[in-house]
Amino acid sequence: MNAQIDKKFYALKGPADRSLCGTAAIPHWRYPGKTLPWNASCKCWIDMHEYNRTQQIGHLYVIGHTTDMEGVIALFQNIDPAVRGIMTYSEGMRDTLYRLDDGKWRAFDIRQERKAA
Repeated sequence: MNAQIDKKFYALKGPADRSLCGTAAIPHWRYPGKTLPWNASCKCWIDMHEYNRTQQIGHLYVIGHTTDMEGVIALFQNIDPAVRGIMTYSEGMRDTLYRLDDGKWRAFDIRQERKAA
């Protein structure tokens, strides 16, 4: 990864990731050799997350279609208290947008429909 991207994004990587999550893990939906950790505050299995410090927007990739809004917001506020928006993705597809409007967090369902093969 180049140094410029490292400064711009914060992503879950390596063994330290497990400190954010519980001990339970499930097989990765796309990569059989990888496992996904459970995050108790977000109430979901986390694939990965990244944060764009310039735009103050987080991206959370999860398994399943449910997350806890307060937990997701808290996760990114721990990275940057000034976070303005969070996009969640369920199994690689856009799912929910959490946006800070006039000091209040709002949720918008923006699910993408999967196309039949």
